[in-house]
Amino acid sequence: SFFLIRFFLSILLCFLTLFVTGRISDMDYLLGFIEYDAGGTTSIVAKEIFSKLSFVDNRYLIISLIATVSSFLLFILIKSFIDKENTNVWRLILLAPGLLIYTNSVTKETLFLYPAIAFIILECFSLTGKDSKPINFYLNFILKILLLTFMISIRGDLTAPYILLLLVNMILKNIDFGIIFKNLKFKSLFIRSFFISFFITFALMFFREDFFTRTIIYLQSSFRYENTFRPTVNIEFIRNPLNFIYIQYLSLFPTPLELIEKPYKVTIIIDSLILFFSFSEAWKRLFRIVNSYKRTKKIIALLFSFITVVYFSLFAILGSFNLGSSQRLRTNFIPIGIIFPLILEKNIRDKKFISKSYS
Repeated sequence: SFFLIRFFLSILLCFLTLFVTGRISDMDYLLGFIEYDAGGTTSIVAKEIFSKLSFVDNRYLIISLIATVSSFLLFILIKSFIDKENTNVWRLILLAPGLLIYTNSVTKETLFLYPAIAFIILECFSLTGKDSKPINFYLNFILKILLLTFMISIRGDLTAPYILLLLVNMILKNIDFGIIFKNLKFKSLFIRSFFISFFITFALMFFREDFFTRTIIYLQSSFRYENTFRPTVNIEFIRNPLNFIYIQYLSLFPTPLELIEKPYKVTIIIDSLILFFSFSEAWKRLFRIVNSYKRTKKIIALLFSFITVVYFSLFAILGSFNLGSSQRLRTNFIPIGIIFPLILEKNIRDKKFISKSYS
């Protein structure tokens, strides 16, 4: 089956990455094989979890064990949301190299992804009214808070988009914003979101300059030994409005010199193309199914804008410093950016089918 093939492919890619680069993220630190300052509470929590596997004393065997558990969890979580109408998009995103490598090995992304998917499933249930009974509503809400708490302990600030999604959904379900969008068109909404992100980013730089500067200096120092063939991304670079588009490019693709130095980074190009195509197809499918519902259409348009702005303003800027880290970090975006619209579209489609069956 597809999931079995994916399981063996994830192991193969993890082994190749380990063989070619000598490591996968902070694997040796998280297993307790080496010691260094890896950055705060989230690393300590992840190390506490993964170090339990250090007795195995073989990185390839550890990857095999983690990939086995991760593949099983993924199958259990999403199998009911895959059918013949959306299977191609699901298969494409699930075969993205970054997802195969960084969520099936010793990384914080592995610990984050599966709770994030569970949270997204519960959030989709809330949006489609599957938790309408009081007991289901409260159980759903409690589970989401527990999942968010764990996600915060693993990925810290990168959990913020999921917390905001919870709050935004609560607001949108209870407040009517009037006529905002007449038609759901991916291209126009995508471009609009880019410009909104542009203004938000520069507004934050203006009003929270000290915080923004400290964050950029920290990120720059974290990657100062790994960016010989990339432009120096610092506060001056980001302040230049013309570089905002270049930042988006740097978070997705290598520079020509990077690719010449390390040809294996062609896999990151493939990964980026898969992510963009899957993102656009997942949202286009959702747009088509809700386009005839006025209130639902407005909610989906606002959610799309929010999620797209989050990518441009957060994940793209973080990823522009280092391409390898960008590939790893954006796996944290996949649940909210791609899996969310896929699951929501399937839930809405099922709800429409049930309504027609009883009408």
